[in-house]
Amino acid sequence: MAAVLFFVTLLLAAPLVSGRLAPTARSHRQLVQEASEAATPELSEQIIPGRYILQLAADVTDAAAAGAALVSEVQAALDAASSGAATAAAGQASPLTVLRAMGGSSGSSSDSAAVDAAAAAAVGATGSAAAPILKSLLISAPDAAVQHIRASKLVKAVVPDRRIAHQQTAVCVQRTDLQKGLAAAPHAAFAWPGCLTPRTKLVWRGNACGSGKISYTMVQAVDKVTLKPIRVDGVACVLSLARSARNGATYIRQRFGSCGIAPTYARSLPTRICTATGGNPGATGGTTVTTPVTPGQPSPVLPRSPIAASEQIPAGITRIEAASAAAGVFNTAGLPASQQVAVGVVDSGIDGTHPDLNLVGGSSWVTPSSKVAGDVADADVDRYGHGTHVAGIIGARNNGAGVVGVAPGVALYSLKVLNGEGVGALSDAMAAVEWAASSEGQSKANIKVINLSLAAYMPPEDPDYQATVDLVCAPFKAASDAGIVVVAAAGNYGTDLRGYLPASCPTVVAVTSMDPASNSASSFSNYLPTDAPAADKARLIAAPGNAILSTVSYFREASGYRELSGTSMASPHVAGVAATCFMAGKCSSGSTGISQLAKLQAAAKERLGLSAGYGFAGDTASIINSKFYGNLVWAKF
Repeated sequence: MAAVLFFVTLLLAAPLVSGRLAPTARSHRQLVQEASEAATPELSEQIIPGRYILQLAADVTDAAAAGAALVSEVQAALDAASSGAATAAAGQASPLTVLRAMGGSSGSSSDSAAVDAAAAAAVGATGSAAAPILKSLLISAPDAAVQHIRASKLVKAVVPDRRIAHQQTAVCVQRTDLQKGLAAAPHAAFAWPGCLTPRTKLVWRGNACGSGKISYTMVQAVDKVTLKPIRVDGVACVLSLARSARNGATYIRQRFGSCGIAPTYARSLPTRICTATGGNPGATGGTTVTTPVTPGQPSPVLPRSPIAASEQIPAGITRIEAASAAAGVFNTAGLPASQQVAVGVVDSGIDGTHPDLNLVGGSSWVTPSSKVAGDVADADVDRYGHGTHVAGIIGARNNGAGVVGVAPGVALYSLKVLNGEGVGALSDAMAAVEWAASSEGQSKANIKVINLSLAAYMPPEDPDYQATVDLVCAPFKAASDAGIVVVAAAGNYGTDLRGYLPASCPTVVAVTSMDPASNSASSFSNYLPTDAPAADKARLIAAPGNAILSTVSYFREASGYRELSGTSMASPHVAGVAATCFMAGKCSSGSTGISQLAKLQAAAKERLGLSAGYGFAGDTASIINSKFYGNLVWAKF
């Protein structure tokens, strides 16, 4: 069975309801600790037991009928294998259940021809035939049935369904929690014979170093259930910085990092200690970051308005010149209806009570968590907070009451697939994108851009890799063929992004992260090696992802605002720029979504050509250590 590891950001979707749940505050310490521990879920917890995604054979035209036939076929095979014993009991239900037909039906409410119709429309618009939509099924089945499913002529490939989680990293941590220890899942390359087992949790401790930064000094392996130290031959599994000096600089950098820099093997760890305000200035009292307008900079196409009084401009928004005190901010609200578009946010939901956000609707595929009080499937409820943060980066209003986004006031549509714990299923993320591209999704929401602040990993050398890629990437290609720009986080693992999904899908815009403060590529960001194929590098573009202030659900932060870091935060900057490209009429609905990236890439190169200072250490003009991050996106439109 394929050893596939998937991580994804939160996904929202569901009909909106009039009732609102009262905001509940949680301490910043709880939030940071939860973010740190949830950043990279355990490998052993990724596969959803008994759930599989099936790619049906090429000659299958009706997925629902094929599902019914498969149920009967597998039941008969199990009956025969047991010689007509217990499994043949009269009236006994089949052990195989079809949960959803995909590749032509979303399972939410769209008809079975929805995606095919969208693809056909794309053919008419672009004049070129789109690839056939892959028919697939999401099923529930016991292990005993899987071998019979694989043997069926109706089935081409079987891929286990996986859980999904966000791509954010903890920004800061309280000093007391640093002393107690912070948990983080290690990079796959971290080898620790005897100490790393399926039950291991790694805990890092450290001290403050210069200007409130963190220096990690110890890592310990403990049992993740009992929290007792793991021992090998009676010796506790502990690595200390003091005793590791003899192993060299690379060894130390991988396991301990340095002052203000997380370990290479645990990039999700926070790198600074929270201030008295919790590292988040909130809606008022923060510092507005501005960048002078470069002389000779061409005027944007969209109209701009002055920044409202008391409005904060987050560092990322300023860095890509979407807003500044001098140039103002895009005024999308004044555009005629014919120019308006919606951005689909596949995440943990969007807080519908937040005044900074123009939430116009939602759909949901999520199963609420029984561990989070008040968790519901409703797309306008975000118990985890991540989706609301992403939404604010895309389109927080210029209303003088918080922060401003790239495309202030743009319509946001919540596609919810993650619950209050920040956990969901990969198949649900695929279904959400499929629905957005369907005729129903387009008629309800007019989504032209989809943001997925998520990452998933499968080793390219895995024998099931291509089958998995074919299945996972199919709905993203269908969306692109329907004219939707699909944007995804590159991942937070500081490694080659190839194998991370959906960023590795050929029709997805992959977004790396840069740090506006240091003006360099983020240490946690995935990248491409410089010898990667040109087609892969053409899909890569960078955006700010460190210490990004944005909206957050009131359930997670009483102020409604918070800083977060990650490629999760970089991706929505690009999604917002793509939305302004459509609203400015520079991105055409008559082209595939991925083809629109050429306009964003051209703008990024144009801006860098006007001023080398617009770039960052690690972009295409200053490649470092053979790592390719692309150019910084520019809010030209």
